[in-house]
Amino acid sequence: LMLTSGAVVLGSARASRHLHLSCLDSVLQCPLRWFESTPSGRIISRFSTDLSGVDLQLGLILDHVLQMGLMSLTMLVLMCVAVPYILILLPFMIIAYGAQVVAVNRVNREVKRMVNNAQSPI
Repeated sequence: LMLTSGAVVLGSARASRHLHLSCLDSVLQCPLRWFESTPSGRIISRFSTDLSGVDLQLGLILDHVLQMGLMSLTMLVLMCVAVPYILILLPFMIIAYGAQVVAVNRVNREVKRMVNNAQSPI
């Protein structure tokens, strides 16, 4: 797990550097008309707030996903070795879990829409 975490940190730093350079290249290649119509605060916000959020959260989330995925896989293998009859129920449990994930994603999306509508100016 330590090697995985180290690799995620290095990969996250490299991805962050690439993302910043890519965004900077895109902005610098925009026509002058775009700079005149887009408020400078919005441009600065994209580089400071949005990209820093991605920088801080991307590596952390990826590390958590990898660790939880490996732990879940290990527990699943141990369960199948200890109780082989669980293999019969496993496909049904996976389908039920997938249905719950889809339902939760739909609800989260709707809640985000409602929050954005509530926070938007009239």
